[in-house]
Amino acid sequence: MKLKNVIISILLLSSVLFGADKKFSLSFRCGYYLPSSSTYNDEMRPALNANLNNLNTWLIEEGFTNNLTELGKINGKILFGGELEFFPVSIFSVAVGAQMWQNSLPQGSLQGSGTIDNIPYDISEKISVKASVVPITVSLRAHLSTGKIDGYIGAGAGYYMGKVVMKEEWNYQMNGESYDSGSREIESKGNSILPHINAGFIINLMRNVALSLDARYPLGAIKSFTIKRDTVDPTNVGNKLRFEDSNGVEKQFKWELSGIDVGLNLLIRF
Repeated sequence: MKLKNVIISILLLSSVLFGADKKFSLSFRCGYYLPSSSTYNDEMRPALNANLNNLNTWLIEEGFTNNLTELGKINGKILFGGELEFFPVSIFSVAVGAQMWQNSLPQGSLQGSGTIDNIPYDISEKISVKASVVPITVSLRAHLSTGKIDGYIGAGAGYYMGKVVMKEEWNYQMNGESYDSGSREIESKGNSILPHINAGFIINLMRNVALSLDARYPLGAIKSFTIKRDTVDPTNVGNKLRFEDSNGVEKQFKWELSGIDVGLNLLIRF
């Protein structure tokens, strides 16, 4: 009820105080974003899954019964955000916004049990990855009004703050007792300024309230990530995040953010 009362108060205030001369709009956004993420999906992930598969193959050769699940891809997820738009003239606007997108990927795991020299062993390996990005964007737009429905096109740039957290957990047991167990978590962050193109249309519901369908497409990648935390090797902090691909070639991790970002916005005009 409190949230409902706040929304009603904002709508009444915008209508009473500002009338028809609308210079600002505030929007609340719920959308869907699918970054291309080719380095992770096509290079890093296959290498991590190859390690699980190699261990799985060796255990099968030793007569173990295993359950293998491969690590999932970075795919599209729901995002939330908001935007403040200013109209210096009636057909042009400047919009400043921020969004939050995060993705906990399907975990990769290997569970195995078997005997070696009549001694029972239980093996557990888990790999998990969480990726998130917060873009703060500025867009310049040209508007075309037709009355009930308005359209716009534009372009701009954003400051993209990315974070990747990778975690490995393992537990090796012999005769039901653990002889090697532990975990390692590496958190890394990277930032980049990226351009984007933008377009959308607005459906006017009331004099001061509208819905908009907004689409934007960022162009580029965060080209490097710096390790901020390593629970096993603190001396690794400050280094660039690197990995070995399936061919054993060491590469620097980057995150390609080019991809469709489409959202439904609730606009309140002032």
